[in-house]
Amino acid sequence: MDARDKISPAVDRRHLLARFWLTASGFWRGRSARVAWGLTVVLVLIVLLQLQVQYLLNYWNRHFFDALERRDASALWTQAAQFVPLAVAKRRACRDIGLGTYDGAAQVARMRHSPSD
Repeated sequence: MDARDKISPAVDRRHLLARFWLTASGFWRGRSARVAWGLTVVLVLIVLLQLQVQYLLNYWNRHFFDALERRDASALWTQAAQFVPLAVAKRRACRDIGLGTYDGAAQVARMRHSPSD
């Protein structure tokens, strides 16, 4: 029986996490620390902004369908006007992080016409 067989999975996971953190933490400490921290802050800000847009879209959705249920035309126009900036923010956030729209047909066509390895 090998010594590794006697180690519990929890201890092995902790050891693996410690090894990973020891290796990965150099990214935030070495010569590239300033760039790494800047990128980390930008990433967190993008995530928070995206979360806020999703939250606002959720509330917009509720108000929009409440107005539909009440058959309130003025509230519907108000919700339509509020939707435009939310949709633009959502689209822009997705484009900025590289999640543009997915065109499945174009992707398949590119795969078919690409030279094989």
